[in-house]
Amino acid sequence: MDKNENHPSNHLTQRIILRTIVAILLSVVSLTHSGCSSQEESELEAEQEELLSESSALLTLSPQAQKMIGVKVAPIEKKLLPSAIRSNGWVLTKPGKEAVIKAPSAGYFIPLDEEAALEIGTQIASEQPLGKLKVFLSPQEEAQMVLAKEEADILINQSRVTLRLAEQQLERLKKTPEGTVAGTRLMELEETVERAKVAYRESQDKLPYLPKEPYGANLELKEVVIESPQTGRIISQEAVLGQFVTQGDPLWTVVDWSTMWVKIPLFVDDVFKILPEEEIEVTLPGLPTTFAARPVNVTQSTEPGRRTIDLLYEIDNTSGLLRAGQPVEVRLPTQQATEQLTVPRSAIVWDGFGNAWVYVRVNEKSFRRQQVELGDLTDESVVVTRGLKEEQQIVTVGAEALYGEEFKGQISLEDDD
Repeated sequence: MDKNENHPSNHLTQRIILRTIVAILLSVVSLTHSGCSSQEESELEAEQEELLSESSALLTLSPQAQKMIGVKVAPIEKKLLPSAIRSNGWVLTKPGKEAVIKAPSAGYFIPLDEEAALEIGTQIASEQPLGKLKVFLSPQEEAQMVLAKEEADILINQSRVTLRLAEQQLERLKKTPEGTVAGTRLMELEETVERAKVAYRESQDKLPYLPKEPYGANLELKEVVIESPQTGRIISQEAVLGQFVTQGDPLWTVVDWSTMWVKIPLFVDDVFKILPEEEIEVTLPGLPTTFAARPVNVTQSTEPGRRTIDLLYEIDNTSGLLRAGQPVEVRLPTQQATEQLTVPRSAIVWDGFGNAWVYVRVNEKSFRRQQVELGDLTDESVVVTRGLKEEQQIVTVGAEALYGEEFKGQISLEDDD
């Protein structure tokens, strides 16, 4: 006989192969589950339980050994817990929290500081300057600007002359004896003075936006400073230093993700089961962090033929973990409470494949490792949806130690021949 035939590593390989075969059989049974009658479903579930039971051998330990490793056994508890619907959702940017900043006119983009240019991901404040635009003028526009500048200069000079003459005449008439000049004449002169002042101020206000003399080959206007309309984070930047942009071209996209929305498509029949005013739990796949989301009372239209309705919830995202378009898992509380089997969290053992197991007591000295499917978590326990029966007893303390005892000696060192 080959000396490697009973090698411990061969036993471990055989167990892995057996577990793989059992998983395939479970998958086949699950695929045939749909469309079966209630009696057939019960038979299928019994077959699944039998397959799961056969996936692990008995582990025998004396009472003294159990006491040494601290094994404690307790019956499975059945608790009345609020039922919930588990579903998936998607994170959305809250309406009004995304702004696309566009070029107000044609020109060349100039950053405020070339050495500290804005980058994607930069947090900015409302009304914070983001860059400047050196306005570009076509030949026709240059001619119009020169004409506007000349008209403004003429109006300024005319206003000065009119104002000076009207004020001088008004001063002379005020010094004449009372009754010599009609009161209407004084009122006309005062009105002329005010009109001249208004025309002068308005013309002066136009000068910063008009070309300066002497006019060169290329007229240069005042650079336009572009500010952010809201507080947020830059998620896209379309222009670089010196790039020519036309009016309406997007320059930046700024979003405020401090508060997000979660859209959950839910079947129509399930919509009326949930508590519409209650908060829900939102979980990111792969992370233990749980967020609380508040319902948003916004009526959503649905397309004809769809069997789902989109529900919206608002979620606080000051931590910055959520992004628009991200998939999330949600738990929606319902109006009903059901009795469910629960076990302490300390009873659960995880293997390297992500499967959950518990140890079921067979007799005073024997235990069997049983694969289970888990549901909701409570404060100190977890709901078991499949794999256990109410009358069974499980190991609540020392499950990890039993797991080590079961596989002790099966993994040998590489140089062990």
